[in-house]
Amino acid sequence: MIRHMQLTMTSIGLAVLLLLAPLTTEIRAQAPTSGQPRQAVEVRFTMGDQFDTQHDLGAYRGDVVVMIYGDRASSDANKTLGELLHVQFHPQAKGLPPAQAQKAPPAPLPGLAPEQRSPNVHVLPVAVIGKVPNVVKGVIRSQFKRGASEVPVWLDFEDRMKTTFGMTSEVPNVVILDSQGRLRYRLAGEVNQQHYQRLTQVIDQLRKEAAGVAQ
Repeated sequence: MIRHMQLTMTSIGLAVLLLLAPLTTEIRAQAPTSGQPRQAVEVRFTMGDQFDTQHDLGAYRGDVVVMIYGDRASSDANKTLGELLHVQFHPQAKGLPPAQAQKAPPAPLPGLAPEQRSPNVHVLPVAVIGKVPNVVKGVIRSQFKRGASEVPVWLDFEDRMKTTFGMTSEVPNVVILDSQGRLRYRLAGEVNQQHYQRLTQVIDQLRKEAAGVAQ
């Protein structure tokens, strides 16, 4: 059963403790693999959520996209990381119910002209399900509707994330797309404070790039 997604002070505090905890020797806690792709390539595809609404990555052009994905074993860690990153770049979302938190504006980007728009950061949760019969898809959508009734969760029934970006089982997988929809960074593995700081640095850099702010 999918847990109800809530952005509360309690969940944020717990998330910070998890991020600061040292990595263990278990396979699922292996150090993340990460880095920038050798050549930035535009990513194009659509995917449905638990409400059977189709989402097109092209709709996010001009903003930075963070896709957090994985299997069922990584769902709790993915949820925690997604909440942290959303609040990091949308401070007004802290403590709000999920539906309201999703509408919070992005933090203003320093150095912009008063009339210039700050590029947004879209943190998209993706559940990698795999290829299943249509009747099973309906059951899975219903489960996600009950567990995550306010926040869209992209449901990957075609192994699109695996084939496009690769995937490590049982741990968070993160890809960051720039304002032109190009893959610019990937991380796979449990996330500690150092890894989290690197993620935020990459996102900050891509926001500035999108806004044309001098580096």
